[in-house]
Amino acid sequence: FIGILGVLFMIYLVCQSIFTRLGFGIRPIGRFPLWRLSHWFVWALAAGLVGVLLPAESMQVAGKNVLVVMVAAYFIQGLSVTQCLMVRRGVGAFMRIVIYTTAILAIFPFFAAMTMGIGLFDTWFDFRGIEPRAEPPSDDREAEDEGDNP
Repeated sequence: FIGILGVLFMIYLVCQSIFTRLGFGIRPIGRFPLWRLSHWFVWALAAGLVGVLLPAESMQVAGKNVLVVMVAAYFIQGLSVTQCLMVRRGVGAFMRIVIYTTAILAIFPFFAAMTMGIGLFDTWFDFRGIEPRAEPPSDDREAEDEGDNP
């Protein structure tokens, strides 16, 4: 799985350099700790879950395939959240490597499930705080209300 992701990343980099030289603009990959899936990907995950629950075997196979892709995508988003939080806490690069290596070698099933869950719930709860916050009501309206009442 990690090998496939690595190959896909290399293909992306090669295509990015080729298409950039041909004059096409490809959006570069931003900083990994700020990477996030769109909110709409949750519907693909839900469709995969529904497909697995349907009685038709072909729909179950399709649902499982969609689930594998979406779980991998949310696992990567969970790694992004984890990386962001470790960088904000000041965890050094060597210590992050030790933490990831220990998590992968010692407790991978739990680590993978927890990281995928963090990635999924980041869609709704924004653990990293990268979405713009709603503006509080301005004082202009309060000043107008005070001016109306003597």
